[in-house]
Amino acid sequence: FYEESKNKNIDILLDDRKESAGKKFVDADLIGIPIQIICGNMYLKENKLSVIFRDEKNEQQIHADKLFEFLLQHLK
Repeated sequence: FYEESKNKNIDILLDDRKESAGKKFVDADLIGIPIQIICGNMYLKENKLSVIFRDEKNEQQIHADKLFEFLLQHLK
């Protein structure tokens, strides 16, 4: 997903630090990341990703194959 986003000229930040998820979420809020896409073991079992829009704070689970389509609809 990261490489595909870069290839489509979508600004993306991959937080692969060895920190807890909570620390990463707090840091993302502090620097103003507008959309968080979370892929963890719980989501990957069902081939889904969690998408959180910073201004809405509600989580939506999206099938991985539909992620770009979903984001493009919400970013227009």
